Formats: sequence, C-alpha cells, structure tokens
Amino acid sequence: MSFDFEEGRDALPPPPPLPLISLTVDQAVQATNTNRSAIFAAVKKGKLQGRKVGKLLLFEPAELRRWIASHPIRGRQADAVPAEAHP
Repeated sequence: MSFDFEEGRDALPPPPPLPLISLTVDQAVQATNTNRSAIFAAVKKGKLQGRKVGKLLLFEPAELRRWIASHPIRGRQADAVPAEAHP
C-alpha cells in the first residue's frame, strides 16, 4: 500500500483537539462574556483564583464556572413559587 500525501489519499484525519485545562485572561474573558477589568478585580478581591505560570495568569475552566455561578441570579426563577400561591 502506498501513501500519496500530495493528493491526500490514505491520509489519516487530524486528531481531535485536546480540551483546554487552563485558560489565559483573554480566553477567560471570552468564556465568561466579561472583560479584563472584571477578571483582574475578581482575582484581586480573592473571588476568582488563578495560577501564575511564568508571566501568564491561567484559570481552570471549573474555577471560572464556580465564579460565574457565585453571582446573583436576576430575573425569573423557574423554581420560585408565586406569592398568590401561598395561603
């Protein structure tokens, strides 16, 4: 069996991308739909934990999810019972 890489025949498909285990500040901004100031303020206040790797500040996706979930919920809540339902 011969491989013809020039024409792409018999070429293996590329492997799936590895899931990110850490995100840079800019990636964290995109992932949380916030801004750099909000990220840095949360780190400074101790509400968001990052890890310094050299000059980079990195965040674990689970930590970003925890931080977002720690904020108050606004608007209609599905599990709320209407006031008129209480006797």
